[in-house]
Amino acid sequence: MWISKLVLDPRHAARSGLYDTHRLLWNLFADRPDRKRDFLFREQDDPHTFLTVSHRQPHDAEGWWTTQIKPYAPKLQQGEGIAFSLRANAVVKRNIDGKQRRFDVMQDARIRLQERQPGIDASDLPVRAGLAQSAGMEWLLKRQQELGLSIDPGCVQVDGCRVERFIKRNPHAGRSHTISLGIMDMQGTAQVEDPQKLLRVLFQGVGPAKGFGCGLLLVRRL
Repeated sequence: MWISKLVLDPRHAARSGLYDTHRLLWNLFADRPDRKRDFLFREQDDPHTFLTVSHRQPHDAEGWWTTQIKPYAPKLQQGEGIAFSLRANAVVKRNIDGKQRRFDVMQDARIRLQERQPGIDASDLPVRAGLAQSAGMEWLLKRQQELGLSIDPGCVQVDGCRVERFIKRNPHAGRSHTISLGIMDMQGTAQVEDPQKLLRVLFQGVGPAKGFGCGLLLVRRL
């Protein structure tokens, strides 16, 4: 595995939207037409700087990127303490009129509150930051076993829930549509319970929307 920091040349960044930038990022790993995505990525504070974890090294055939590439082989031990950060599209499934639909955890939390208190005014719902913290932490703690972690709930911080909209183009069909995603940044501390499970998650990611920059879990020893 490889971990890479990739910075898009500002001359190309200036004329690229977010979805276009993701396509340029994909081109670094698309070595053949039928290649399926086999990498995770996360946008950094600079909107044209990305961190990736991949099975193959990125290849910049057009010379548009500055790349820093390192081997990635985390050595994990049961019982050791780590700090983690995760950007996730935290969603739950709800059955609506016989059909399963996905809701981000913020939407779901607001729906549950309104179901428990019919007629409640939206202005009387808890503030978004508090709702994001409780809903995001509940979502995360439910997954700690599959992550191979024992998470310290007192140290989890959820930095709100923002909605990102992407215009996805289909050049073959000649049309486009908008995709909306609720995205949360979470960080905290935990103890490693199952190194193999955690390693798998580090390489394969957490939750849906990995093609839009979600799911990359990063850890460091304490």
